[in-house]
Formats: sequence, C-alpha cells, structure tokens
Amino acid sequence: MTHDGRLLARAREALEDERRENQAEQQRRTDLIYHRIPEIESIDRRMRSQMSDLVRLTLSKPADLSHRLEKLQKENLDLQMHKAELLHAQGFPIDYLDEIVSCKVCGDTGMVDGRLCACMERRYNRELTKELSVLLRSGDESFERFDLSLYPDTPEQESGVSARSAMRIVFSACRGFADSFPDVPANLRNLLLRGESGLGKTYSRPALPAVLRRGAIPSAMTRHPLPWKPLKSRNSRAFRRKRRRPRCAQSACSPAT
Repeated sequence: MTHDGRLLARAREALEDERRENQAEQQRRTDLIYHRIPEIESIDRRMRSQMSDLVRLTLSKPADLSHRLEKLQKENLDLQMHKAELLHAQGFPIDYLDEIVSCKVCGDTGMVDGRLCACMERRYNRELTKELSVLLRSGDESFERFDLSLYPDTPEQESGVSARSAMRIVFSACRGFADSFPDVPANLRNLLLRGESGLGKTYSRPALPAVLRRGAIPSAMTRHPLPWKPLKSRNSRAFRRKRRRPRCAQSACSPAT
C-alpha cells in the first residue's frame, strides 16, 4: 500500500509525541517510587552495574566464565524478586516501573519486520481522516446520523421513482459495503460514488469514516465528472437513453475493480 509521505510524517510525529508522554509518565513513576522506597533506587543502580559486569566478563573470558555468569544471573534474579516484593508491599503493581509503551507489538518503533506496524497504520488513517475534513463535516459522521427525510418522497414524473427511494438503495449499498469490509473479494474492495452535484454523494459519506476505521485508504471523492469513456458511440440510442436518466437515480454506490 502506498502512503502519502506528508501524512506518514505527521503520523510519525504523533508516535513521537506518545513516546515523550510515556517517558514523562515513566520518569514520574520512578521519582515517586525512589522517594517512597529508597531501597529500590539502590537495587536499580546495582542492576545497571551488572550490565557493565556482564560486558567485562564477556570480553575478558576468564577461565571460570560460566560460573561467574551463573552467579551474576542468580544475583540479578534475586534483585528483581526483591524489587517486586518491595513494590507489592507498598501497594504498587510489580510491573509499575517497567518500560511504558503504547504498542507492545513494535515497542513504539512503528515498524515490524521492515513494515509499518498496525499501530502506525491507525495513526496514518487518523491523519488521513483529518485531511478529509473538507468532506467530513466534523469527523463524527455515522450511519445513525444519516437522515433519509432530507430527500423528497414524491415520485419524479419521468422515472416514477422518488429521490428518497433512490437514496435508500444508495444508503443500503454503502452500509453493506462498510459492514462487510474488508471481508470481501479483493476486486470488490472499492466503493465508487458518482453523479452530478446535489444527488447525495456527500450525504452518503458516512461509509467513509466507517470503512476508515477498518483500515481502508480512500484516494478521492469529488463532485466533478470522471473522464468515463462510453462503450457505445455518443450518437447511439442506448447512450442517449443513459444520458436522460432522472437525477435521483444517477447517484450510485457500486464496486469498482
């Protein structure tokens, strides 16, 4: 999937903001615990020094390396256990001082096996939703807010179909698309809204945020006609009939390959 570099940069900035917030919260917790349980600060200091001891042993490779490594490991486990007991005794969770990350899958790096983590995809989609603010009135559109009463229920003289009946079909198609996405065949994963201005494409947009929440990336929605190439000549009878279709029936939701 191709990503807009500008939106991806904003998603990375959002991730960095979350990291800073997590680090600030972790520092707050550390300061609190060190103040209430000073012994834990000493334990942490000793555990950090053990890392230096491990590096020195690995590089020097003394004759009794295995024995020293085993002894160092046992001491480290004992310190971890004692630290957990101290936290529990003071009413804190034993993992209270563990590293805080928003995503346990990628560890807040945003990447997994060289690809964007799902958490980054969600941040990207949020930035994309903001970008589409011109289309989305306030970003909280939903199918529940869709109001068919905005469309007249009087049948049009030429077609015998009311705008409300036509939009009910459009709405049903959009909702069905959103509810089933992405568990549909790959060639049916696109939703096309087409027609002239005033036909209800904008009012059909509740499908957009609903599908966005499932990870889809919309590329565009416009009121300008697309450069369709008709299969028949403009002078053909079938083409002329197609051009005379009533306005209320021209707005459509259809899968595009």
